[in-house]
Amino acid sequence: MLLLARGGAAAPLEVDAGALRARLETDPSRILFLGTDGGTVLGEATDRTVSPAGPLGFRTSAGWFHATRFLGVRHRGGTLVATAETNDPVGRRFAIAVSRDGEGVVALVARTGQGA
Repeated sequence: MLLLARGGAAAPLEVDAGALRARLETDPSRILFLGTDGGTVLGEATDRTVSPAGPLGFRTSAGWFHATRFLGVRHRGGTLVATAETNDPVGRRFAIAVSRDGEGVVALVARTGQGA
């Protein structure tokens, strides 16, 4: 697994789809969608309770669980691939892929699993 590090020459954690960009930020961990002016078009909520509101999440019979921090993010071709820890007591993680899907279109795929 690749751990994140801040450094001068690190590639930005962004996917550029022209009129829309997706950015994965690491402190705090969150996913943002930005317009051409750099302003936030859509950003994750910060509530990490057992409600549907909050960062990237999933629901089980025990309630809602959310991503808490990125464990690693890397570029694979034009795709950002990330692993995120969650507040799920069973230990499920998110495997996340963010890529350009057309002009102004960003695809985000997230799946959960043990060690995802």
